[in-house]
Amino acid sequence: TAIAVGTASFLILYLAIISGQGNRPVAWFVAALAIAGSLPTIGLVTPTIRMTCFAASAVALTTLAMLSGFSIGVFLVPVAVIAWTAVTIESLRPARHRRDHSV
Repeated sequence: TAIAVGTASFLILYLAIISGQGNRPVAWFVAALAIAGSLPTIGLVTPTIRMTCFAASAVALTTLAMLSGFSIGVFLVPVAVIAWTAVTIESLRPARHRRDHSV
């Protein structure tokens, strides 16, 4: 999904910048990014928890972008917007279609 690819791209950028500055990456931040990026994929293969996965990912990505500040967090904002768009699209689908749809 676009969210997983965007999050992975951001993580690579983050690791490159941090290591280029001679610093070590923050473990909880890397773990939170990995989880936030993988949740939408889990939601796609598990329709019963799809909306929960999308929403949790959107909230996590938005929070991480805000915690990152204007230095690197601005690069995470587009991924968070995509995640919120997925939440919106999923919420507009008829409940019957959400329940019965499988990937």
